Amino acid sequence: MASGENFTPGPWKWVFSESSDSSYLVPTHHEDAEKYPSLCCVADDGSACGEYGATLDPNSPDAHLIAAAPEMYEALKSVLNSDMAMREEDEGNISPTLEIIRTVLAKARGEHD
Repeated sequence: MASGENFTPGPWKWVFSESSDSSYLVPTHHEDAEKYPSLCCVADDGSACGEYGATLDPNSPDAHLIAAAPEMYEALKSVLNSDMAMREEDEGNISPTLEIIRTVLAKARGEHD
């Protein structure tokens, strides 16, 4: 993980726990993700063992976007580290797209509002 990257590395996925009647967004690399999702979750559906309505439906578009975020972050980092991007930077021709990518990655690390 690079400096400033304090978030849980992905990929993530939603796992439903029958014992708590809740869904949890968990990192797929965590060995207990399937068996004990509440112990390693990045987020849950807010249902508190079924007592409250879900605050984030695991099947909603927002949930899918959240689950894909770590992979998108890594993809954008790859673009910045590509030969093409390095050449542009060396030549002093930084495209607006690369600036947007830098800004978004910094925002994900909590470096921008």
